[in-house]
Amino acid sequence: MERQKFDNEMRRQVRKTPSLLRNLYNELEPRTRYALTTPDIYGLKRIIITGCGDSHAAALTAGRAFEHLTECVTEVIHPLDLARFFPSWKTGSRSKETLVIAMSISGATPRVVEAADRMHNFGAIVLAVTGKSASQLAQYADKTLQISLPKLNPAPGTVTYAAMLFVCYLLAIRFGEVRLKYTMDTAGMYRKELLKLLEKMEHVFDQWDEAAFSIAGQCKDMLLGEMIGSGYDYGSAYYGCAKLYEAVGIPAMITNSEEWFHIHCFSKLINNALTIVFDHCGNESESRTLELMERMNYMKKEFVYIGNGQHSYARHSFSTPETDYAFLSPFIQWIPAALTASYLGAIRGESYNRGFQGIWREESKTPSSWNSKIAPIK
Repeated sequence: MERQKFDNEMRRQVRKTPSLLRNLYNELEPRTRYALTTPDIYGLKRIIITGCGDSHAAALTAGRAFEHLTECVTEVIHPLDLARFFPSWKTGSRSKETLVIAMSISGATPRVVEAADRMHNFGAIVLAVTGKSASQLAQYADKTLQISLPKLNPAPGTVTYAAMLFVCYLLAIRFGEVRLKYTMDTAGMYRKELLKLLEKMEHVFDQWDEAAFSIAGQCKDMLLGEMIGSGYDYGSAYYGCAKLYEAVGIPAMITNSEEWFHIHCFSKLINNALTIVFDHCGNESESRTLELMERMNYMKKEFVYIGNGQHSYARHSFSTPETDYAFLSPFIQWIPAALTASYLGAIRGESYNRGFQGIWREESKTPSSWNSKIAPIK
């Protein structure tokens, strides 16, 4: 098969991502510096990050970075849980001890809006990260950080995911800097490393693009997907799982390297799944991930490896560029998974999100990701 015949919008947006984020940096970096006041940042006892879909994946990925850089208790809580189940006493004994970073590019995701309203009512500081400063989400927030993305053609999220992750890292770096967990020079080094990773994305793109097309061709008849990541690699696995649903339409599972041994290894569909293992050698769970790959090799199970560690058992691998800071490694991990999903969908002749046709059509009278009643605060 000729790769050019299966070029697609999702793949093109992956390619554009580094240059788009580089162009946004001079706008976003100052906004993250002034998103919260110094007293607000000093007074924080808890940080909660929330969002749906790709924003939830970005939250999962960035959560460990916030905790590592700020030394502040950080939780990633899904908006449904935050909006319907989170008790008020958890926000702290004093007002403004808790920061909620509520993420939605549209600013209209019902559960995120609902969660922001409820947490604001509980006395938390709500920071809306959104593409629309006048959105419904912004109306319920104390502060708004706008991401001014260009208009893109419809496709499963790539630029939006990377932009959310980019902003999260910049916020975490700023918060740690203000809380005096490291010097201004160190904070500057972290920011420079983010920009270097954008260059590295561009450097490896063609190699990864070719490899992703080859894998997609060999896996075109797979029945399901299986994404495995632990710690700060879990968010990358969550993102990869989402792209298989959206771009390809096949069911996908997500797990970590420990739970795979307890549950997923008993599947009879050993080689009917596109299995991707996300790993970084700075991850504390690396030893268990190595055992997982050894076990897969023993079972003669084929898998794809994305990381910078040992992958001698993998049939296919994407070696991610090195970074001096392990917590930033997921910033580049998502690209091979997105490229593979984009080509797999194109080869199978799939329309993104089933073209929103038939039973997938989104109508004003049918509940959907955007059409949902916002419940009153309890």
